Amino acid sequence: MRLHLLPQDIDGVDDVQNFHEVLEALSDIGVSDRDIRTLLSTLSGILWLGNVRIDPVHADDSSRVETDAALSNAAAMLGLTENDLAHAITHKKVSDAAIAVSEAML
Repeated sequence: MRLHLLPQDIDGVDDVQNFHEVLEALSDIGVSDRDIRTLLSTLSGILWLGNVRIDPVHADDSSRVETDAALSNAAAMLGLTENDLAHAITHKKVSDAAIAVSEAML
């Protein structure tokens, strides 16, 4: 599956070499292997979010997320369940000092 947020091929750019240079630079500045894995997993989850399909539900002006590989992969990379991620994408939380309310986004 192609990630929509990434350009496909750019002439003269060696993505593999650049990736290894970034990993080496992160290590050189003291970022731990664990933190690098967390960073890459988070970035991967964000990229997968670009492929998540969100459809309007006309009856009540809310939205629903299509359950597919993009949602599943994004959730896995972000350490969430598919249901929790779908809820986070389609609901907003409004709060003040006394009360917090979660409602569907229009």
